[in-house]
Amino acid sequence: MSYQHYSTTGEPLPKRLHIETSPSPDGSYTHRWSIPNRASLNNAADTPYFLSSRSLAYHFVNLIDPVETSPGELASCILRCGVCRRNRRTWRKSNDSSTSNIVYHMSNRHPLIWEAAKRADEAALGTRSESVPSEQGNKDIQSRLDSEFDPDAFDHLVARWIVASKETFANSIENEEFRELIDLLRPGHKLRIDSIKERVKDMTDSENSQ
Repeated sequence: MSYQHYSTTGEPLPKRLHIETSPSPDGSYTHRWSIPNRASLNNAADTPYFLSSRSLAYHFVNLIDPVETSPGELASCILRCGVCRRNRRTWRKSNDSSTSNIVYHMSNRHPLIWEAAKRADEAALGTRSESVPSEQGNKDIQSRLDSEFDPDAFDHLVARWIVASKETFANSIENEEFRELIDLLRPGHKLRIDSIKERVKDMTDSENSQ
């Protein structure tokens, strides 16, 4: 089965590489191909690049824009959540990328889907599929992070970054990579635009007056 390549916006691209789905995944993990809510656009686990991986996480991301160093050797690609199709990360062989970002995203943004998938995996394999905190453990960690988070200090640092980058306020805030960074560091956080804009103005005025 051939795979069509997709751009980061989800639009089909001309085929640059030929990706084939293996007809016979590892028998021990065959059940994963029937787990509900698997990524359906271009499932990473269906491609030769990640077919042999034992990580459940790859079944929930779509593989986009693969780049090969040689036939069958993946150098980099984009892995995007197949559930919400929003969260994405760049995978690079040189960085030996892990699945921690995918697991964190699934357990925090799609906990019901992720927990159901893990239970199905554990039932089939007779063991825990991923070494990740329990649902209550995740809640305890998030509660502690919420109590320690200082929104004013966060706004100040964002404003400093915008001023130092020499970019316009609008370009900085709408930058997709910047949004992804914020989403990773603080999932679901909504930037306090007015607060940050005021701080940027104060910092800029201060620099100009010197």
